[in-house]
Amino acid sequence: MNPELVLPMVIFTLFIVAGFGTPTLWVRMNPEKTRHAMSYGTFRHRGIQTATGHLAGGAAAVQVLILPVLIFCWGVAVAVIAALAR
Repeated sequence: MNPELVLPMVIFTLFIVAGFGTPTLWVRMNPEKTRHAMSYGTFRHRGIQTATGHLAGGAAAVQVLILPVLIFCWGVAVAVIAALAR
């Protein structure tokens, strides 16, 4: 590893920590809250109401997870193109 890459790696790590830490802090901000988050089993059974209508649990999970999958596929495509271009 190049020593000049230490600062970008530290910044990247801070972004990852902030990305997971901020939602954790938001959840802890209201200790008087009596309602708890829906369990995964309940979510799968009931589904969720969205702006476009009711979604079953599986459909909502697919809707949320499709973007990371597309980003991964884009990265693989870029890596393949870069490998074939040499």
